[in-house]
Amino acid sequence: MRVSMIALAACCIGGASLATALPSSLGATLNGVRSINQQQEPKPEARKTFTQQQPELMWTRNPDYAKFPAAACYGLGYRLANETAFDGLIHANISGPGKEENYDCLYLEAPNQFFTNDDGGSLNLGVAFDPTRCSFDSETADLTCTH
Repeated sequence: MRVSMIALAACCIGGASLATALPSSLGATLNGVRSINQQQEPKPEARKTFTQQQPELMWTRNPDYAKFPAAACYGLGYRLANETAFDGLIHANISGPGKEENYDCLYLEAPNQFFTNDDGGSLNLGVAFDPTRCSFDSETADLTCTH
């Protein structure tokens, strides 16, 4: 199994660098994925570990809770209501022989909505958010954040 961060788009926000927050959180999550998945393919346990732990780790390292009320990672197609109201996008993959799973992780600005185009199950989607500013629709797997 190989786990890698493909790209990082980051900028400085309020003096805190997303470039610092994201790679360290991604590294911690990927170490957890490696310990669960010693096989040569991306097993469901490794994917679930990544999608559940990475948003939580990003949340704990959130550079601006007032601006970013949510962090999300998703492995399938998605869209944003406001396509410019996010930051810290990382592309990560978990791969094995002949199989690769790709994920996008980002901080969601408010107001905005994160719409999943496909299955929002725990192998594909993970979110961490402020419940006083965001709501998660478990039927559609969509996340809505307000001011």
